[in-house]
Amino acid sequence: MKTKKNSTKQLIMLAAIELFAKKGYRETSVREIAAASNITEASMYNHFSSKNEILSNILDDYAKFGDANFVESEHMAKLQANPTPEGILSCMTIVFLQSEKRHLLELFVLLQEQHRNPVVNAFIRENVILSAEIRVRLILQTLIDLKHLSPDLDMDYWCKIHSSVVYAFANRTALGLGDYDPEYEGHTMRQLLCITYEIMFRLHGT
Repeated sequence: MKTKKNSTKQLIMLAAIELFAKKGYRETSVREIAAASNITEASMYNHFSSKNEILSNILDDYAKFGDANFVESEHMAKLQANPTPEGILSCMTIVFLQSEKRHLLELFVLLQEQHRNPVVNAFIRENVILSAEIRVRLILQTLIDLKHLSPDLDMDYWCKIHSSVVYAFANRTALGLGDYDPEYEGHTMRQLLCITYEIMFRLHGT
């Protein structure tokens, strides 16, 4: 059961995410976050020592969300059952569900701040780009071990292709384009990744 303190902390987090996404991190004041949380500024300091600590908690929350959507012990079974491009994509979260508005807003905040805040820039590199490449590497190595892909496959190249597609579409999504734009008629991120892995299987499948 959540305590009142924990509930208030979550409300502050949600209010801050909304404001950071709308106005930007630097442009949002502690007073505005407190007002949006329906508490006093003094009360807010009972939960967070600074605006920077709120941002740090947002980074932690997003990292946990990413980690929760990839379980290394499960991807082997999925790939054994379905060693195809779709099988690869079943091992990872490719799109954000509409119900995960908080994580979508967190992503928007991170992408918006990545070139203005060195801490966020480092987080994007480690927890969005490099972590995705590590997961793809595990999946591709599994397919090589299962003898569905040739061991001469250029692992670094395909990992970079994957993270490049995801990063590009993440930025588009943060701007309201692509997958969530009702007028968008091009490939979704999932479709483009599927095509990418179809090409990989044609070139390196055994």
